[in-house]
Amino acid sequence: MKRYVRLAYWANAASFVLGLTTMVLMIITQHRFDPYLPALLFLSLAVLIVSALYISWKPKMTAEQKKKWRVGTVKFYRELGFFSEYGDLPDEKLASKLNSLYRKKTGDSIDPTVPSEEIAEFELLSLDESRFWMSELETDIFPGEKYYADLVEKLGKISRGVFNPTDITETWESEKGPIHVEFTANGVRHCLQPKYDRDWLDTDFLIKMEDFFKGTGYELVIHMGDPIAATVLTPDEKKKIRRKRGLIF
Repeated sequence: MKRYVRLAYWANAASFVLGLTTMVLMIITQHRFDPYLPALLFLSLAVLIVSALYISWKPKMTAEQKKKWRVGTVKFYRELGFFSEYGDLPDEKLASKLNSLYRKKTGDSIDPTVPSEEIAEFELLSLDESRFWMSELETDIFPGEKYYADLVEKLGKISRGVFNPTDITETWESEKGPIHVEFTANGVRHCLQPKYDRDWLDTDFLIKMEDFFKGTGYELVIHMGDPIAATVLTPDEKKKIRRKRGLIF
């Protein structure tokens, strides 16, 4: 299902660009290429409408199907080392336990149909704080909160031992920056300067953190979106997730 939804997004974007380009060409050429350009415009509009309807459509799932999805998701990620703290707990019991933890936290169960299967998967993975980090783009970023220092520490926690920052500090020259985030890694002192954008996360800061994982055999893989998410995987693990689960990292 995810694969088809992803194709629908691509078709939606491509048809929008094609339709807009065709309209511009019709104006510039003053309809000298009729009826070809109008036919192309009609086709692009048809694809745009159909793909938009498909994207907005959400398949209905029974409670048993949702439970099966949670169990299957837990089983898949346990094979990649997630949720290792739960030892030999059977997949079904672990899925139930994680769903209970999430329900206590939010008041709702993990539902692959609300708002989407991808977000539900992230919500489930976020319950393993030793392997997965997730945040809203608009969050508490201001002097004294030390959001970026905390982010560096959390990336170290999920790094599987390949990134171990120490002496992490975050200083603000004023309420609007500049912001200085300093830490020591591999015996070298580093200083990064995330951009101030009110209470919005500077995603470029997270992208710069990818450099600290190069040459380790692991990658800091980031899902850009809202929420934004990150985990640390081997190249083979990343390929497996994309192939089996369809997540875009």
